[in-house]
Amino acid sequence: MAATTEGLRERKKRQTRAAIAAAAAKLFARNGFEAVTVAQVARAADVSEQTVFNYFPSKDDLVFDQDDELQAQLVALVRELPAGASLTAAMRAHLERLLKAAGRPGERDDRGMVRLIAGSPALQARARAMFERHAEALADALAARTGADARDLRPRTAAHALVSVQHATLRAFGERLLAGEERGRVAAELRDASADALALLAPALDRYTSSADAGAAAASGSA
Repeated sequence: MAATTEGLRERKKRQTRAAIAAAAAKLFARNGFEAVTVAQVARAADVSEQTVFNYFPSKDDLVFDQDDELQAQLVALVRELPAGASLTAAMRAHLERLLKAAGRPGERDDRGMVRLIAGSPALQARARAMFERHAEALADALAARTGADARDLRPRTAAHALVSVQHATLRAFGERLLAGEERGRVAAELRDASADALALLAPALDRYTSSADAGAAAASGSA
């Protein structure tokens, strides 16, 4: 299959979004989150204030700019999982991709962002809300895949367990980065640590989704 080519419009939008996020990160690192206004971010990025809001609906979103992407990746994990495949193995591969990217130096000051979030009650509250929203989105995807009704606690339990591993992994990465450890080594060690954590969940979660897949296949075959 041929690779999808990014069009000029999409590339410009991506570049504008990245420029706004980078400008915001520099201002936040220098002045603190609460002291910086969206208008100041707009001036630093050389765009209008409305343009900032077009890409980032709230000031919090300038810090958590990967929020929607991370949620979409988690939902896709379930929706695109082949019948009978291991859910925890798919999650392990997902975390490996995240850690591989995190292990490479980027344009943004990751240590500064971790320090920024740790020092802001508003951003800490947003991080907790993001965790909850991601877990609920994953629970909805699991419920849809397994045919669970609203009284079934298993999709929500499974989703919160999986997202807890991702949350713990990313939090540990940030804390160790802030402590001055080398990012590549931290990413490699957390890859193994997150795999060990998922191994604790694998017997129950993989049996849950595999049983649901088998039930759905049997129902389809008898229809």
